[in-house]
Amino acid sequence: MQEGTKLFLQDVSDGQPLASEFTLDSVALHVTSAPTGSISADPNPLITDWRGHGGTTLSWTSYGTSSVEVHVNAPNGTRFASTSAGSYSQPTGVWARPGMTFYLQNTSNGLPLSSANTLATVTMISGTITLNPNPIHVSGGSGLGVTTVNWNSFGTSAVQVRVGSPAGAPFAFWGPGAGSETTGMWVQNGETFYLQDVSDGKPLTSANTLAVMTAVVLPSP
Repeated sequence: MQEGTKLFLQDVSDGQPLASEFTLDSVALHVTSAPTGSISADPNPLITDWRGHGGTTLSWTSYGTSSVEVHVNAPNGTRFASTSAGSYSQPTGVWARPGMTFYLQNTSNGLPLSSANTLATVTMISGTITLNPNPIHVSGGSGLGVTTVNWNSFGTSAVQVRVGSPAGAPFAFWGPGAGSETTGMWVQNGETFYLQDVSDGKPLTSANTLAVMTAVVLPSP
């Protein structure tokens, strides 16, 4: 159907012709598009300070709306921004945290701040990886040691730990949250472990590296 298409209700009793004098009612159709929107953050993964806080710039676009708002952690959470339709961007302060989600809400004509009116979301991605022990003290001449790799991720659905490079030898496969796995006696000095975000099939590239940790292997005193 096109904008302005008219529908006619016709009386065809007793074979009456399709003429205007036998039109009982009519209506003109108005075509409107459903509101749509998108929101993104840059940088994401989030680069955090010693407190686990970081700053990012949010960018959003909406169509078919008259007003939108960006809220933090829930459709009716703390309001971050309020704009009309179109494209906008605004930096946060250094208060964004891993796992924090920003909601783009359609507030046209006083629509309530509910999930039914959420146009798009973006979650701040981040992760950490540590080795225990590190340094690793070894005896004998092999120069190889054992350690436990611990990691945690936020805003992800799947991660991998890779050795040597973002696409290096696979060491561990995990979902969101915290994980831990112990190596065999093959860790050498300078061995590097990469925590990779592979959510939704993301490639094993440096752009999707959440954290890196390098092993230090020393001879026992």
